[in-house]
Amino acid sequence: MATSERIIPTAVFIMTFIGIAALLINSLAGLYTRGQQNVPSALPPSPVDVLAINMTLTLYEPHLEQVNGTILAENTYYSYYQEITFTSVGLTQVGCAIFRNQSANFFSDIAKFSWNFAIPDDRILYRVLHNAHHDNPDLKLSDFIVFWQSWFAGNLNLDRRVRFDIISFPELVNNRLAQTNFSIVSSHLRYWCTEFIGWERDSFLGASEQDHMLWSNHFTVSVATGYNASFASIDPMTIIGQLLTFSLPNVPPLVQAMIAIPCYLGIVLVAVIIVAYFIP
Repeated sequence: MATSERIIPTAVFIMTFIGIAALLINSLAGLYTRGQQNVPSALPPSPVDVLAINMTLTLYEPHLEQVNGTILAENTYYSYYQEITFTSVGLTQVGCAIFRNQSANFFSDIAKFSWNFAIPDDRILYRVLHNAHHDNPDLKLSDFIVFWQSWFAGNLNLDRRVRFDIISFPELVNNRLAQTNFSIVSSHLRYWCTEFIGWERDSFLGASEQDHMLWSNHFTVSVATGYNASFASIDPMTIIGQLLTFSLPNVPPLVQAMIAIPCYLGIVLVAVIIVAYFIP
C-alpha cells in the first residue's frame, strides 16, 4: 500500500511535467515553420513571390532588391556594385555582395591583409573572402555574388562563425530558368537558403548577348528560406536528441532547460521508484 501511495503522486507529477514539456515542444514549431506558414490569397506583386509561394518558401526582406549598374561602391582593394542585407524574423540575416571585374589574383591579394586594413567597414565580409581563398587557394573569379550568414556559437556564444556560398556569373547563366527569367540557387549557410537572381533576357539577340542585362549589372536579388526549413522535415528522434543535449537550433538555452530538465527528472524519478519497488 505504501508503495502505491508513493507511485500515484509521483506518476501524476511526471505526467504533469510531460504535459508541460509537450506544450513547450509544440510551441517550438513556430521557430521551424516561421517561414512556412500559409500565404495570403492576394495576387503576388512580382514573379519572385510566385516562385517562393510555389516552392513553399518565404522571402527575406527586402523581397526584391534591384541591382543598378550605375551605382558603384569603390574600395582600395576591390569594387562591387551593391552590398545587401536580407532579414527575416527569428532567423539570422543573410549578407550579400556583388563583385565585378576583379583581377585574377583578387582572392590571394585580399588574403594578404588583415581585416582592419583591407576592409575596415566589414570584417565579416573580409573573413568570407579570406576563408574562400584558404579553402581553395587556386580560386580565380572575376564576376560573382557572395552570400553568407554569420552567428555566435560555442559554449558561451563567444565564437563567431560564418558560412558562405560564392556563385559566379557564368553559373547564374547556366542555372537560369527560361520560363521565369530567374536563376535559382540553393546555399547551405547557417540555414538552407534559396536565392533568386532575375534579369530580362533578350531572346532576339545572339546567344552571347542574350544575358547582357545581367552582365551590365541590371538584375534583381532575392533570398528565401531553404527547402528543408520546415518543422515536419526534421526527424522526431533528432529533435528529441537535440532537446536532451540542449542543442536545439534557434531555441534559447532557458527554454531548452525548461523542457529538458523535467524530462530528466521524470526519468530519474521512474528509476528511483522501480529500484525502491524491488529493493525495499
